[in-house]
Amino acid sequence: MEYYEKGGLSIDAMEFIKTTKPEYFERIFNEIAENEQENNYSKAA
Repeated sequence: MEYYEKGGLSIDAMEFIKTTKPEYFERIFNEIAENEQENNYSKAA
């Protein structure tokens, strides 16, 4: 949120933050983390 408050994000990223309901952020970021973890496992194999 620091980058958002300082205007350090792209216009699209700021629009995403403004239009996404706060209760969805945890779910979104958990999904991203799971996908990254799966990608890391597949690279190691």
